[in-house]
Amino acid sequence: MVLRVLIVSCFWTLLALQTFGQSLDYRQGEVIVMLKPGASVSSLIRHTLNTRIHTKSPLSAEKLSDHMNIYLVKFDFASLGEDQLVREFKANSSVLLAQKNHLIHERNIPNDTYFFRQWQHFNDGSLGGVAGADFGTTKAWDIATGGITELGDTIVVCVVDGGLEQTHGDLKSNIWYNYREIPANGIDDDGNGYIDDYKGWNTYKSNDSIEVNNHGTQVSGIIGAKGNNRIGVAGVNWNVKIMMVQGGGDEANAVLSYNYPLQMRKMYNESGGKKGAYVVATNSSWGRDYGKAEESPIWCAMYDSLGNVGILNACSTANLDINVDLEGDLPTNCASDYLIGVTNINNEDLKVRRAGYGPKSIEIAAYGEDVFGTASGNTFGYFNGTSAASPHVAGAIALLYSAPCNAVVTLSRTSPAAAALLAKDIILQNVRHLNDLVNLVSSGGVLNIYDMMRGLTPVSARAGINRLFFKTDQAILSAVTVQYRKVGDVLWNEIIIKDNKEYESVILEKCNDYEYRVKGNCDRFRDSFSNIMVLRTLGCCLPPAQIKIVETGFDNAMIEFQGLGSLPEFFYTITDETKHQTDSFLVKNYTDPIFAITGLMRCTEYHLRLYTLCDQKLSIPSTVISFRTSGCDQCDDIDYCIRDRPASEFEWIESVEIDQKTYVTGNNLGYGNFAGTGMSWNLVRSATHQVIIEPGYSLDSSQLFIAAWLDMNHNAVFEDQENLIPQGFVKVGSAQFNFVIPATARTGITRLRVIAKYGENGISPPTACFSGIEFGEYEDYCVGIVDANCQPVISVRETTKTSTSISFQLTKSDANDIMNYKYRKTPYGLWTEGSVFDNKLQISNLDSCSEYELRLIHDCDPVLSEEKVVKFDTKTVNCLVASKDHRRLLINAYPNPFQDEIFLRIESPNEYRIKILALTGEEVWSAKMHGSPNPVRIQPVLDPGVYLLIIQDGNGILMTQKLIRN
Repeated sequence: MVLRVLIVSCFWTLLALQTFGQSLDYRQGEVIVMLKPGASVSSLIRHTLNTRIHTKSPLSAEKLSDHMNIYLVKFDFASLGEDQLVREFKANSSVLLAQKNHLIHERNIPNDTYFFRQWQHFNDGSLGGVAGADFGTTKAWDIATGGITELGDTIVVCVVDGGLEQTHGDLKSNIWYNYREIPANGIDDDGNGYIDDYKGWNTYKSNDSIEVNNHGTQVSGIIGAKGNNRIGVAGVNWNVKIMMVQGGGDEANAVLSYNYPLQMRKMYNESGGKKGAYVVATNSSWGRDYGKAEESPIWCAMYDSLGNVGILNACSTANLDINVDLEGDLPTNCASDYLIGVTNINNEDLKVRRAGYGPKSIEIAAYGEDVFGTASGNTFGYFNGTSAASPHVAGAIALLYSAPCNAVVTLSRTSPAAAALLAKDIILQNVRHLNDLVNLVSSGGVLNIYDMMRGLTPVSARAGINRLFFKTDQAILSAVTVQYRKVGDVLWNEIIIKDNKEYESVILEKCNDYEYRVKGNCDRFRDSFSNIMVLRTLGCCLPPAQIKIVETGFDNAMIEFQGLGSLPEFFYTITDETKHQTDSFLVKNYTDPIFAITGLMRCTEYHLRLYTLCDQKLSIPSTVISFRTSGCDQCDDIDYCIRDRPASEFEWIESVEIDQKTYVTGNNLGYGNFAGTGMSWNLVRSATHQVIIEPGYSLDSSQLFIAAWLDMNHNAVFEDQENLIPQGFVKVGSAQFNFVIPATARTGITRLRVIAKYGENGISPPTACFSGIEFGEYEDYCVGIVDANCQPVISVRETTKTSTSISFQLTKSDANDIMNYKYRKTPYGLWTEGSVFDNKLQISNLDSCSEYELRLIHDCDPVLSEEKVVKFDTKTVNCLVASKDHRRLLINAYPNPFQDEIFLRIESPNEYRIKILALTGEEVWSAKMHGSPNPVRIQPVLDPGVYLLIIQDGNGILMTQKLIRN
């Protein structure tokens, strides 16, 4: 009995300590009340005491405002609760208003000497820019200032950079040291695989000698310069530990660098905090411009490994005005859920011009222009670029972990990867949306540290098929109210959480977005709800997700993804944008983790979409995954000089035509990089070719300098003699030239650079490389230099056919060259590939009574000829066919893929029935029309997916065609 009493006593003592630790934001035993004019406070007190049965707590009143009839009522809070008395007062007819007596604090503005220059934390407009263009950090600091989680974990951010001044006066107290390692004893004391890693790790020297580096010092100060210490500046975290890993010089070193925080957090998780370090974020303010994820699968895989142990990774994008989704950038192109790509905006809430963007790769913006902070030499100074933007996000991750009433921290004990994803979700759902960032970053907004903290609650939420589930692992000091509703609804549903059990919602609709908010059990949510968060119930027929290009080859790409339906099947479309050609494929019995897409062209950009099959219906398409096959050789494997982007508001290159093959590209904001996209030409040595460059104008037609350099000797230098156009040529409008590729030119793929530059008022002609301010545009392409015999197959003649095989006679430009071929059953079969050395091609093991497509290409290593496409079938006398041959009838349906409308053209004036079927065979749209030489527009209302278009007349089916609705 004594033991039981002791346990109860300890429980209440602990509860009291926890309550005190959460620091009330009001005075206990006090309520402020405003009475109606003429009402008596003594009458109110008497009425309140007379109606109370269980408690006769004495009440006293102090007048605060005679004019407004306001009083401060005091009482014994041990016997009467503030909330209870407020409710009773509000129910009294003599009372206008009643509230608790909340404490008032000065805003948590640090006393650091140069804090007034840190406009990104509090911007009143006095330093320029727009007032309010800031992170809201000062309000966030009222909630937490960093350092330690409520469970006692010391929060660590790993900075991978060129070094750090660890003795800097505003950083030294926030530097992480490995105290489980004895310095310089030559022993791996903590067993982490690193010897004498007391100060961190230098990957170049394999020791802990961290060198002084200005860039790393600036980055570290943004994350964690000591706050409120009367010197310097304040970091996003006033208290945090900065782990320095010196490295990142190349991809191998990047992997080596990330391995250190990975190992330390892994040890921390496995030892329950006794070893390692509680690393919650890394920052990488470096990368590879124009890098593609498929080129660096190992580097990209590192972010998933870091995420699996609970580490989020903030990464800056390129300091270039490019769409990195299209042009490439590493590591932001890596398709990892544990990576946050960051771009740069200024104090006017506008994206900085020289900062990358892309709604797939870049998720958030942060302030990175004229950011004042720590610098090497124990000094302070301004820092610019995406390198300054990214560490604000890394710092915000760390600050989030330091907040009280924190579901992320409790989740990190059991599911660190899930905690990291929850932290990322809270950050991205609580951005401040800006018009200037729409379609530039996936979140559409800038980091909002205060709203992030308001979105962090003590409640963890998860979605089922038709319910939401809510749970808190925090000590329940007061009931927690969770409100939820379907997005777009007005009324809230409510759950009251009173213990640590999981609570569930009422039955909801599957595959719908629901929003929820939380109130109670925390100071910051005592009187107001948290920010709204959104969850989607399960049960959606969703497309595959987390699609990654593992590797690309000359004619293939290896992909992996997650999220198949109930069957091991999926559907995909792949588009060669330069040919406006889309092929569709159905994959069955898919069990391998990696799938090979075959039958591709070398040095070509493709757009891939995946679909899930759910009950024989297709999901909506996945996000578009863009990749490029290898084999661009000299054109892309060597870095050519980069020019400054001209201003192209008034004139640009509208199209380039060589030998009657035209690419219309329009205005590309000064530079169009089409190298490796498939926009290319094959130019024969010792032959005459023609180039036509068509400019575009917005206003008047100015004179333009025209130039086109072709790197014929493959030395990555555009030399004067390689200009296909006479030097200094200037003209208004279209320019046409003939040129000869000399016999001495080196065969293979190389780079073509075309320039149109404003050429009036004494402006000098353009140069191929470095330039200053100018007007016009330049474009880069890949071009193949070939010998005369590298031509497509001249003819393909069918010789014999059975129900399961077919033979062809080929006429080649060079009988000795290899002809590559691929064929598939249409419309959704996979490719079968092969090569033929002579003039005969035989294909066996075909399906009877079926239609096929054959594509042939001449392999003139290292260049390929144009592709030849042949349609064939295995329809013999034993196949059931329509009674009338309609193959000569001209029928066109375009565009395909389409969005809202299709144009049909049938040359015969008869009446036809048009049907569109889902892949299940279900008819989803139909109409009748009369044939006409003019196209007829139809507008079927369809969900995105793949369909069959069937055109019939009275004799049967004339045409079956695949349709893709984007």
